[in-house]
Amino acid sequence: MFNRYFQFDQVFIDPETKTVICMTPKVMTKFIRQTLRDGYRLFHGRRHASAGRYRFAPISKRFPLAPPGGYLDAARNPARYQAFGFVRNPYWRLHSAWRNKLHDPFVAIEAGERAHFPPSIRFAHLPQLRAFAAARRLPGAKPGELVPFGVFVRFAAARPDWLRNRHWRSQGLMLQIGHFPGMRLFPVETALSEGALEMFPRLGFREGWVRRRLRNRRNASSAFAATPYDEETAALVFAAFRADFDAFGYDPESWRTPE
Repeated sequence: MFNRYFQFDQVFIDPETKTVICMTPKVMTKFIRQTLRDGYRLFHGRRHASAGRYRFAPISKRFPLAPPGGYLDAARNPARYQAFGFVRNPYWRLHSAWRNKLHDPFVAIEAGERAHFPPSIRFAHLPQLRAFAAARRLPGAKPGELVPFGVFVRFAAARPDWLRNRHWRSQGLMLQIGHFPGMRLFPVETALSEGALEMFPRLGFREGWVRRRLRNRRNASSAFAATPYDEETAALVFAAFRADFDAFGYDPESWRTPE
């Protein structure tokens, strides 16, 4: 069966073509979801992303949810399906999570462009982060302060996976790797196009259309020119996410070169 981290908006299932796309936050999820939604509308005439199913759930309009039987079959018979997933260097995925959930909202709040942090951060993890910093007399403890990346790293590394926000939980767990045999995994740094061109045409999406979307995709987070890591923070991330480094073959020293 799926592991405890299964989430309906993170696992796409197409029972007809026996295709599964597993996702993990901060690794192409927005691109995948939008491509699935637009592809089904354009090439299969779906005005509703989930073909009218689950209209009570807002996500059904934005993400193609499978029929109930599809989830049951994929749970019982995973070997029938070809599963796909993208992976990302754990150092830069964690940094992207900090930028997207803490740094960029803080900058926008300071500029008067938004009032609050994202709800999932504002009501749960931000208070925990500030308490963590206060207990250790680290910066970022006071309201109105930016939680520095180094403090965020210490916080994330100190918590077990089941307590981490899904945006910085281990990728191997979120991707359901242990459930689907023969899953095809593509590093976004080197095989993004290869993966997309293998996945989406299986669903009836034209290759040329997929290529154009790849050329036009955008990064929603800010960028940094220099590495935000030092020896200490890199060692913390490597230890906390060692399973991802080992499973996906990322270099422990890759933190030295900016993404």
